[in-house]
Amino acid sequence: MKSLEQSYLNLKDNVDKYLAGNIGATDLKKVCSPLGIYQQRNGLFMLRIRITGGHISVSKLQKVADIMDEYNVGFAHITSRQTLQLQDVAPADIDPILKKLAANSMPFRGGGSNTYRNILASSDSAIAVDETFDVLPYAQTLNDFLFTYDKAIELPRKLKFGFSSGADDSIKAIVQDLGFIAKQQNGKKGFIVYAGGGMGKESILGVKVFDFLPENQFIKCAKAVTDLLYDHGDRTNRSQARLRFVHKRLGKDKFIELFQEYFKNSTADVKVTDNQNIEGEAKSLQQFKFNIPDHKHYRQWAEYAVVNTKFGDDIISLRLFVPYGNLRADHIRKIAGLAKRCSLSFVRLTQSMDILFPIIHKSALPVIFESFNHELKDLDLSLHSFKGHLTSCIGPKVCMVGIADAPALSDMMAATLDKYFTEYPDKKPNEIHSILQEFKISGCPNACSGHIVSKIGLQGMKKRVNEVLTEGAFLYTGGKAVQNDACLANSDKEFLPINQIAQVVKLGEDSRV
Repeated sequence: MKSLEQSYLNLKDNVDKYLAGNIGATDLKKVCSPLGIYQQRNGLFMLRIRITGGHISVSKLQKVADIMDEYNVGFAHITSRQTLQLQDVAPADIDPILKKLAANSMPFRGGGSNTYRNILASSDSAIAVDETFDVLPYAQTLNDFLFTYDKAIELPRKLKFGFSSGADDSIKAIVQDLGFIAKQQNGKKGFIVYAGGGMGKESILGVKVFDFLPENQFIKCAKAVTDLLYDHGDRTNRSQARLRFVHKRLGKDKFIELFQEYFKNSTADVKVTDNQNIEGEAKSLQQFKFNIPDHKHYRQWAEYAVVNTKFGDDIISLRLFVPYGNLRADHIRKIAGLAKRCSLSFVRLTQSMDILFPIIHKSALPVIFESFNHELKDLDLSLHSFKGHLTSCIGPKVCMVGIADAPALSDMMAATLDKYFTEYPDKKPNEIHSILQEFKISGCPNACSGHIVSKIGLQGMKKRVNEVLTEGAFLYTGGKAVQNDACLANSDKEFLPINQIAQVVKLGEDSRV
């Protein structure tokens, strides 16, 4: 592996030159972006922390909050790839923040530019009642391998991996560059594997390259795909450099043939280790004696925010609905403190930009609800309203490539949903999960929200209407990323001005509620 320390020194040197006015933002980006560091539209910076599978210890979460306070970081954003981005970081603070995070086992390498991105894993891995097996150790082992593999940092374009722990394929393996779905065959562990998928410009579904890959060959498989992209990605045209374009150029059969050639020649012998004793932790969770609130919202919340686990009726998972996926340092500290109070040593960040308390004793629910209404009352963590809770990208107020204000589009849809459920409140618990899964809003064609495989999605756009530059979106419908029944969403490319976005929700109401 090329020296990580040297890359940090090079970053500091270039940030100093940028602050002195000796280089511009474009030159700085060449050094920053491979470390997951980008300039925002407001001139401040975003630092993307690598958190494999969204699994982060409570102690690390508290350390992130401490560092945010120390350097006056604006907020942290939970991304749809299960990681945290520190937003509104002053350029002079990039180096000390990076070093302090790295010193606390949160090093920066990859995460941006032409590198492998944060590796997805099912949020309920090792927890779910119906999972095939725990995939998080495989995601973490792959991250450890790629972190030291220079080709994974010097690609023609980014590369995305994901692991699903069950047949429901929660990470949408078919639209990853390489997606693994846990499978048991004849009593042995392995994976169904899809390759060559991707969302964004010219989205495409991946192809199945293995119906059953033995578990001891998953690193070999990932290395083969990394090497394939390294060799065959288009280095002359960045917009055509993703693995899906290799897939498109060659066609399905030739792409599979090329992949199998790389797989045959790939060698990687890595042992998977699992240091997380979740079952043991489940047996020692804090139990509480607390009066159950006589509150209708509490009863509804306890119904739609809770999922049973494989550890028995008393141990549950709890979803904390994070508005816009954004948290200040004090929010993070209080959430970490609440997890610690429940004897939980870790939390999970989800693709829906929320936080999962994977295992808590069900007697903790009134305590947590009380905390939501007091210590965390400025955050709608229990989803009183849909505002901020429909999955959208962070938007052009922050993102340099954003076109339309996706959070604002989301708010318009949310207002209509809130009005509907005010009239029909008893329908809300039964409909919340399907709505959150099926409504996705992206501010540009990059599809960060996943609108390309959602039932109802918006892709933000600006267009001249009567000679006036108007913000709005294209409507996408009918997408799904389900094994053997996957399809991309369709769009007639009819431009919807922003004042017509509420009609999209009416379409959703007709089909869902």
